Amino acid sequence: MATPDFITALREDIGHKELLLPSVRAAVIRRRDADGSALDAPEVLLVRRSDNGAWMITSGILDPGRSPPRVRCAKCTRRPGRWCGQSGSPAWRRPG
Repeated sequence: MATPDFITALREDIGHKELLLPSVRAAVIRRRDADGSALDAPEVLLVRRSDNGAWMITSGILDPGRSPPRVRCAKCTRRPGRWCGQSGSPAWRRPG
């Protein structure tokens, strides 16, 4: 994902000093299939990072004026992801 415009503008003013940016993360857990049937094991929605390809729970920086709950919902509904169940799944393996 590209750097938000407001961060690019801020960087022009302050350079590369440390920035503390409000952000959200959401762990979305699925316990039932689309038809309502219980799954054998709960699954977690994961998204792939664009910078290093690692799988993680969905997250994002808050744009000015946006509320954490609204951003969290937006991040969970618009990003393509992967449902991952058990710890042996490829999405849960550590690099190396």
